[in-house]
Amino acid sequence: MKNKSILKEKEGFTLVELLVVIAIIGVLIALLLPAVQAAREAARRSQCVNNLKQLSVAIHNFHDTNNFLPAAGYSKHFMVAPNEAEGKTPLDTTVGIRRNISFLAQILPYVEQQSVYEGAMEDAKIGLGDPDGTNRAYRGPEAQQYNDSTGTPQKTPWLAKIGLFLCPSSRNRTIADNYPGLTSYHCNRGDLWVYWDWVTVARGPFVMHASGIMFGFEGIPDGLSNTVFLSEMCIGDNKVSQSIRGGIGNPATNSDNNRMSPVSVCMDIRGSDGEFNTPAKKSATIGRYWGSVGWNRSTLFFTILPPNAPSCGYQDNDDSKVLTTPSSFHAGGVNVALGDASVRFFSETINTTNLDYSITANVDGFPATPRDYTGSAIYGVWSQLGTRAGGENPAMP
Repeated sequence: MKNKSILKEKEGFTLVELLVVIAIIGVLIALLLPAVQAAREAARRSQCVNNLKQLSVAIHNFHDTNNFLPAAGYSKHFMVAPNEAEGKTPLDTTVGIRRNISFLAQILPYVEQQSVYEGAMEDAKIGLGDPDGTNRAYRGPEAQQYNDSTGTPQKTPWLAKIGLFLCPSSRNRTIADNYPGLTSYHCNRGDLWVYWDWVTVARGPFVMHASGIMFGFEGIPDGLSNTVFLSEMCIGDNKVSQSIRGGIGNPATNSDNNRMSPVSVCMDIRGSDGEFNTPAKKSATIGRYWGSVGWNRSTLFFTILPPNAPSCGYQDNDDSKVLTTPSSFHAGGVNVALGDASVRFFSETINTTNLDYSITANVDGFPATPRDYTGSAIYGVWSQLGTRAGGENPAMP
């Protein structure tokens, strides 16, 4: 009997079947990726909320210890005489590096950063130069490093990179080792734009201690749950940038000597796709120094323009005296901490009326020096939430 070999065809996918499988996998990936990205952003946003919560608790602990709130600048704790040879008084306003120290530096001991705080205190005491006053090397919260008496480079405490100060959604979180640390979190100066060092009647809860205005929670008659304390802000990339988030723009018309008014001139330079619509120079320097006030741009904000609106410089200078506006990379708004340590998400569509209103001396209750205004909120619900003593009872958005 003859053996017959039976030849079998090799089993496998045809080209058409393989292409169909690849297409199905591609569709599944396309469907899953947005869900994965959304889940990751939800986790980042949750961490950002937790950061704001911890910073708020630290402010409460600071208050319990000192019976007043940390200062926006001119901190009572840091305004110390550097040494007898310089003859400075404890609140000598000529010592710029001390008056420029931020609220974040003041709460360092309450966020488990005691060693950084002690280093910062020592740096403030050393001040503008060596003890003998002859070799005056720049120091302070924006200093990268300095040379000691032997000429050897030394790092300052302001170089510390503190994770709690950074929102995980920030796109500019990396920084060179020899550069001061970044921050995503700023404190509220109120609803009236002022220079960082203007010693004024405070509209917001964070004041300049050199003004003599030092208060605790009793100085917020509007109520802690009705007053914005902290907000997140996007960090700039420290170079000329078109991006509104983290960037600083220049309005074409902005010549008033006392205030940026009307503030709509800042809104007018908002273009499409999250960029400025003007060719004017923009220096993206927001949030570059956690230890510094930095001309408003480093650790301060105003409840004037709605969240994610532009931040603007003053008089063709986009690197100083900035009208800073809360911003984030979260969709639709920003996380905000209220005075009672609760954290809420405020929409970028929050009510901000009268942005075209021009503040005028001796009109509508404004005094001869408008920055000393003590009346009710100026720009709607967002403005009402930013005042500590406006007398309003805003409906929480």
